[in-house]
Amino acid sequence: MNARTRKTLLLSAKIAVAGALLAWVVAKVHWRDYVHARDGGGAYAVVAGTEAGAGDTLRVNAGSFWSPRIEVRPVSDFKPVAPGQVIRPGFATSLKAINVALAAAGAMAFGLALAMIAVRWRLLLKIQDVNISLWEAIRLTFLGQFFNAIVPGTVGGDLVKAYYVAKHTPKVAAVLVSVFVDRLLGLVELALM
Repeated sequence: MNARTRKTLLLSAKIAVAGALLAWVVAKVHWRDYVHARDGGGAYAVVAGTEAGAGDTLRVNAGSFWSPRIEVRPVSDFKPVAPGQVIRPGFATSLKAINVALAAAGAMAFGLALAMIAVRWRLLLKIQDVNISLWEAIRLTFLGQFFNAIVPGTVGGDLVKAYYVAKHTPKVAAVLVSVFVDRLLGLVELALM
């Protein structure tokens, strides 16, 4: 087997595993409102029903995400979240209840924080005589943050940033030192806060 075929097979296997893991995560998300059974039978998606009295019923999805099976069960079969409350909000209900102004402010604050981290890292690189543009530093910082979110652990993004900058300069050690010092400064900032 030649190297190209091996690379293609490895990439195909990675995509298949990533797809399977993503499908598993999607199947575990409570998209609709749900209830937990008292008998420990798991969580059931609410299809319809009321919860006013003990004689009321809920139509619930007792199957899986892929093969739903609707059952009618008494409200008393489920654990209350609080006194008189049975139905727990799912992802769709939570998304409808989101405060758009606060969510937008949070997203902007997150973006601003990452831009400040990029400026700090660019200054550390400049001290080491490694020059990259501000836009490149911001782009690589966001790319590193993406890898931190996707890859297990929090070092993956730093390695990606260092790799891309080191490709364009002979000062590989200086780039690695700048990433390490940047991480150290972030830890100090966190400790001070």
